[in-house]
Amino acid sequence: MRAACAESIASTWTIHQCASVVDVAYHITCRGRPRCSHGIERRFRDVHAIAQQIHARDTQFEDAGKTILAGNLGAPPTAR
Repeated sequence: MRAACAESIASTWTIHQCASVVDVAYHITCRGRPRCSHGIERRFRDVHAIAQQIHARDTQFEDAGKTILAGNLGAPPTAR
């Protein structure tokens, strides 16, 4: 179960880092233009849609931390 917590933390962090990278690329490429014709605009929208999904929520860090601190990693998630 410890691996599942690590995977949860890693995937949440990765989603947020990807969104940050796309933000920088978008701002460099489009430079404040109201309608950017590059493909980066689509990627910008896509990554922010992903970042709003339940698996990317910041409380994933809190939930994983509670599980690790509880030390009850051998039990199934429903028993915690």
